[in-house]
Amino acid sequence: MMTTKRSQIFFSALLIIISLFVFTTNDTLAQTGANLVGYDPNFDPDFLISDSDLTDYNSMDMGQIYDWLKKQSGKLSTMSILDTDTGQHKSAGQIIWEAAQTHLINPQYLIVLLQKEQGLIEDSDPSEYQLNWATGYKICDHCNPLTDPDTLLVKGFYKQVERAANRHKMYLQDLSTNGQTVSGWSVGKTKRSGAPYNRNDASDPGWEKINGQPSYVAPINKATAALYTYTPWVGGPTGVGGNYLFWTLWNKYWGQKIVYPDGTLLQATQEPGKYWLIQDGKRRQFNSKSVFLSNYNENQIITTDIKVLEAYTISSPIKYPNYSLLQSKAKDKTIYLLVDDTKRKFDSRATFAKFGYNPEEIIPVDQQELDQYVDGEILTTKEIYPNGTLIQDSKTGGIYLVQSSIKHPIIDRQLITLYYRGRKTKPMTTKDLDKIITGDPIKLKNGTLTKAESSPIVYFISNGKKLPITSETTFNLLGYKFSNVIVVSDKILSLHELGQEIGAGNSSNTMEQINPSINTNQTN
Repeated sequence: MMTTKRSQIFFSALLIIISLFVFTTNDTLAQTGANLVGYDPNFDPDFLISDSDLTDYNSMDMGQIYDWLKKQSGKLSTMSILDTDTGQHKSAGQIIWEAAQTHLINPQYLIVLLQKEQGLIEDSDPSEYQLNWATGYKICDHCNPLTDPDTLLVKGFYKQVERAANRHKMYLQDLSTNGQTVSGWSVGKTKRSGAPYNRNDASDPGWEKINGQPSYVAPINKATAALYTYTPWVGGPTGVGGNYLFWTLWNKYWGQKIVYPDGTLLQATQEPGKYWLIQDGKRRQFNSKSVFLSNYNENQIITTDIKVLEAYTISSPIKYPNYSLLQSKAKDKTIYLLVDDTKRKFDSRATFAKFGYNPEEIIPVDQQELDQYVDGEILTTKEIYPNGTLIQDSKTGGIYLVQSSIKHPIIDRQLITLYYRGRKTKPMTTKDLDKIITGDPIKLKNGTLTKAESSPIVYFISNGKKLPITSETTFNLLGYKFSNVIVVSDKILSLHELGQEIGAGNSSNTMEQINPSINTNQTN
């Protein structure tokens, strides 16, 4: 859920454009959002980082952590710290990395935590107190770490980092198994922020207020729920740093990172006319506009800065339109039919002739180019409709896409409008249709922005899965357009397995945020 005034504008715009449903938020959250005067306008207290941001334990290796710490103004990179479990002295970078690997928590998160709690990343002369309570683990508003026996058990830099990483792993496990953390934070559930001594007393001074009003948060993912369990404060530009301080530091160090899911179509502002497909985490350039249009729509293109594109490794280009005929320049002169990213070999010249292809359309290519495509099923004379034909059951009226001797049900006529407009259907008896193998139903294409008629959630289709877009900030940061959201029936959307949320990701691209000086005073 989104809680700021900007979110309400976002919802209204979506309502106007897609005309059916909108993102929604409850009155309690809207009240909190309305009070975020003086905060960065991109800050959403309900979405701090994505789940993958918290759990990407391989985001940095030990060497990268060490090199990054050396570039900061703090003293950590030069310190030798005792590992109280093994009795060995280790660098801060090694301790951070080992905790991340052991507990599957992002080392970048642990780095931000060290700065948020005790300023250790940037402090050139940290005190013993700062090092002993490095991550603020077991430090609370109602206890004295110097005298509390439970807190003294986790004293020291090594224990602080190790226990904090372990604790966050436990929070995520609790959310998966129990639906909530030990302190009651959960996904989608509204909860008042703060650390009151008496939770049953609405006037307890420990409850958080923002600009004089009670503060409420409804985490929209597990990572945000975990962070509020560790630090139950929204915080702000002044006073308690809280999760606003965390969010600010995260964006300062790692940025609001732009990571596009597979199936995204990109174009750099500085290079109009160049189209790229994100696939397997890499970018593939379309050789021409005609190649692009053979399988995609220009409305799907997202325009971004060239620096975003440059963060992706360049993979093999997409040189030929769908259903191109490619022939190896090798001695065997084998001919292939290109279907998406697969090449289907004709088993003979007789098979090629059967389907009426024009030999003049054959494109000679090097074997190296052919090797870039996955081998598909061999085309034989038994094949029917290799290019795909719409077949209608003459009795039931049901429509199928029959391709490569497999019939794919089209469960909703909206899919025909979207992808097969203008194509004629061929009638076939139920008896003859039953002879054709039934395959998977036709789904929405990768790269589609969509939502169901009955739900406000917007999804991006990637590798056949529906990935929920978790916030307005993410929607805008990735350059999505309201006009491209396609409203479909619940039946169509249910064909897609639910995938991971789309949030800030793990790209090296950053959008630096100014970090104000904020005091810290967290409760864990």
